[in-house]
Amino acid sequence: ISVTLILSLIYHDCMTVYLQQLWDFLRQTSFVKHESCEPLLSIITFTIIINIYRFVDQFCPAMHKYKLNSSSNNGATSIAKENWFGFGYEFRAVVGYLSLIGLYDMFHPRRILPINGPSWIEFMIH
Repeated sequence: ISVTLILSLIYHDCMTVYLQQLWDFLRQTSFVKHESCEPLLSIITFTIIINIYRFVDQFCPAMHKYKLNSSSNNGATSIAKENWFGFGYEFRAVVGYLSLIGLYDMFHPRRILPINGPSWIEFMIH
């Protein structure tokens, strides 16, 4: 972390220019222009992370000693034994969440992308 911070301070101007070029490209894409970009991106990210944990839970038994909960992996409630992409409660919650946000975005568009992207330091802080 300290190496990243030191390099960020040394190459701040160069990284800010590269970040601005990336922002100029991204703000032209249809995904980033979409009103519900952030909720979609967060759901995609959480789905990937949760399924990485499910994968490790199911296929890496040597990692079970690092689990925070004390439940057995052989139990019926193991997260790895659940349907990974099923249509259970999680799916219905995501559909409901995105539906409400999508309806609001259709009737009240609010997405105005700034021309200038964040500086490298702002990017590192967020």
